[in-house]
Amino acid sequence: MIRPPKREPDFRNLELVLEKKKPQRPTLFELFVCDEIIEKVSGRHLAGKNKLEKDVALIETYDSLGYDYSLIMPTEFAFIANNKLEKKSFSLNDGAVITDRKSFDQYNWPSAGDYDYTYVDKLAEYLPKGMEFLAWSSDGPLESVIKLVGYENLCYMLYDDETLAADIFEQVGKRTVEDYRQMLENPHIKGVVVGDDWGFNTQTLLPIEVYRKYLFPWHQEIVRMAHAGGRYAILHSCGQYQGVIEDIIQHMGYDGRHSYEDNIIPVEKAYEDLYPDIAVLGGIDVHFLSVASPHEIGRRSEEMLERTFNRGGYALGSGNSIPNYIPWENYKAMITKAYE
Repeated sequence: MIRPPKREPDFRNLELVLEKKKPQRPTLFELFVCDEIIEKVSGRHLAGKNKLEKDVALIETYDSLGYDYSLIMPTEFAFIANNKLEKKSFSLNDGAVITDRKSFDQYNWPSAGDYDYTYVDKLAEYLPKGMEFLAWSSDGPLESVIKLVGYENLCYMLYDDETLAADIFEQVGKRTVEDYRQMLENPHIKGVVVGDDWGFNTQTLLPIEVYRKYLFPWHQEIVRMAHAGGRYAILHSCGQYQGVIEDIIQHMGYDGRHSYEDNIIPVEKAYEDLYPDIAVLGGIDVHFLSVASPHEIGRRSEEMLERTFNRGGYALGSGNSIPNYIPWENYKAMITKAYE
């Protein structure tokens, strides 16, 4: 197996991207890489390993491939629902545990205060010089509400019992904010990623007015906390975003946005639309990465870097993540363009 050439990490490059400036060199951004790539690059087998061993392997992988950061999920903080019928995908209606006021009152709400965030310090001992952490939680506020209620159930609830829906958003929102507050108290965490899918290919999952009333204030508070501590805030959100992009930029104040699909808005157009108001991260479509040739992928990646070279505010990566069905040679064809 031939690895791309290693570069010394320097988090300042990603900082410059998030400040909508030109980094010192082409910069990479990725949210997930599959276990197969982590094992291939780090040389470590992940089966049966504990969280620390897996996170160390992730650090080694991101370092070897030329990233300036590694991701960390400091705790297992999460809103627990019933098991989903899950294979390669799952239904947004499965697993609901809150259906009425009684089940709301009986639900065992998690508290960030019950979790140990000092794990960050332990893992930081493995960070190479120049590399920093971006931290994130298991689900975003809307994802957690849908997990607890079910998507169709939530749509009905907003019509039949909006007060209950509002109370669920309140409980989820304030507890998610506290989770991020705990993360941001650690000096090793230089930024946070909030993953919260909001839309389909053509529209948002819920009316935008619902988002503005019950969802966006919690995102705004997470960004405010990050900026108050001199840290950065990145939104990862799948789906159509044109109706809410002003909220993301002007009201929430996110530094960067991630997740782009060609059948929604190709990243080339997204960059022209959004720069210099917000950093554009990744964007090379996952389907394209799966089916195009390495030459085609390399050419598109190179053209994206050329498009953004003199302006900045862009980091090269996939539109969403690197699952195990993307061939290694295709992934490598993309990231090696950042070295040339």
